[in-house]
Amino acid sequence: MFITREMDYVLRILRALYRNGQMSARAISEMETISMPITYKTLDRMARAGLVTSRRGVDGGYMLVESREPLSLYDVLKAMGADLLVNRCLDEQYRCEAWEDGAKQCGLHRECCRIQMLLETELKRKTLSEIFKE
Repeated sequence: MFITREMDYVLRILRALYRNGQMSARAISEMETISMPITYKTLDRMARAGLVTSRRGVDGGYMLVESREPLSLYDVLKAMGADLLVNRCLDEQYRCEAWEDGAKQCGLHRECCRIQMLLETELKRKTLSEIFKE
């Protein structure tokens, strides 16, 4: 499953920042009931992925990075390095045991490709702002 506990924290932090604007790590932690160490660790990863930025000082805090394109769940998962493949046979580096006699795929692979396309389409269907407004 690619929506891990850590990815859940990312989405909850994004929701808090979307709804409230700039916030301190402590305020995010309290609002989303995430421990402070995990909040800091997650915010650091999110900053490295280009999803949030921070400002130091009395008026400081974390805020969403302004994006030219509205972000979808797919964009966030990719930015955070989530494994979005429904099966390992979809990885370009994977060598399937069923690929004998020059065959490049089997029925299972074709079905996984179909499901993968549906999954990616659905993850891209709504922007985060649409989701967070609901």
